[in-house]
Amino acid sequence: METTKLIHSLSKNLKPVRRLMSPIKRAIIWFVISILCVSIGVYWSGILQKFTPESANTFFILESIAILCFTFSASCLAFLLSVPGRFKSNMIWYTLVPLISWIILLIIQSGAFFSIFSVDLLSSTPGGMCPRDLATLCVVPALIIFSMIRLASPQKKSLIGYIGLLSSFGLAAFGLQFTCGALSSPLHVLMFHVSPAVGLALLGIFLGKILIK
Repeated sequence: METTKLIHSLSKNLKPVRRLMSPIKRAIIWFVISILCVSIGVYWSGILQKFTPESANTFFILESIAILCFTFSASCLAFLLSVPGRFKSNMIWYTLVPLISWIILLIIQSGAFFSIFSVDLLSSTPGGMCPRDLATLCVVPALIIFSMIRLASPQKKSLIGYIGLLSSFGLAAFGLQFTCGALSSPLHVLMFHVSPAVGLALLGIFLGKILIK
């Protein structure tokens, strides 16, 4: 009887815990809100007018689909990782397959695989501020996904941080599809869109430890 009274006294002042939606539903909500934010950012940049319907060829459409699939699957993976027992190791392929597909599409357009790494071709590749634009478009989606992940019970914070930031950079890369003046160069996209997105996402390893508590 005393034990029952003790449990009651300890629990009567506790606040009820709100039940979270499933990881996939939360990923869908993040994806929809974030893509709207990225779209506003692209429109606000004032460079949207440079994108013409003629630019939307078959490869552009396939690349855009691959990027969106990669982004959404990565966000699903991040939310699944934040719930103990929901992540399975084979789920990583759902993220790797669209990312690899995007890279393969760029390689096909670039010509031969080995020519990509030639010194002459690399020296002729246009530079730009694409990494900066990626980071700018990434900010809001990253803040949203980290805020949503904090509501769960994340354990592998560094891994979740990396994948969460990777999904945000993927969405930023999708937005860059409509603003980058050098988009016609697949090598440029490979070097200044894909590589910075994957590389800068490594910051999520440290941000995960700081922001996810």
